[in-house]
Amino acid sequence: MKERVLKRVTLDQAIQLFSSRKWNFFEVRSQEGVVRLEGPVGTAEAYVVELPYRDEAHAKEIVSRMLEHGFIEQELRYAE
Repeated sequence: MKERVLKRVTLDQAIQLFSSRKWNFFEVRSQEGVVRLEGPVGTAEAYVVELPYRDEAHAKEIVSRMLEHGFIEQELRYAE
């Protein structure tokens, strides 16, 4: 899958950008200190925004906003 990583996008801009999309996902990547937003574009491409957070409280604030705007939380898992 091709990912178009959008740089220098704020939380509010990301919410506005993804608002017209039917399906939007997010994932908290604690090791990297980012909340990763993903909006699929067809079956082979996705728009991606990575929002850095300062601490757990800031991460929770971002997650709360994502849920408020209909984003679906996802988690990467590998099959054994």
